[in-house]
Amino acid sequence: MDYEQFVRPEAEFDLAEAYGYYQECRWGLGEDFILCVEEALERLNKNPHHYQEVHLQVRRALVHRFPYGIFYVVMENRIIVIAVLHEARNPERWQSRI
Repeated sequence: MDYEQFVRPEAEFDLAEAYGYYQECRWGLGEDFILCVEEALERLNKNPHHYQEVHLQVRRALVHRFPYGIFYVVMENRIIVIAVLHEARNPERWQSRI
């Protein structure tokens, strides 16, 4: 089944914030982060139900090389990304977005 992916504005902000942080740490690291997130999005698009449900219907896919999780819900043929956050962040930050 083909899934449509929608990234909510809050998740886009999460990505931009993390990108900026990694670019400040080392030039080019932000691009590496984005590539790893894109790879994780491709993985979850192939099999969105493979990833663990962490709260109600919210699932989490981990990003390789970076301590980030992609939090999303599957609704029929759509994947809705609600957050892309560091694993050490308080879960209430993404839970408030449901």
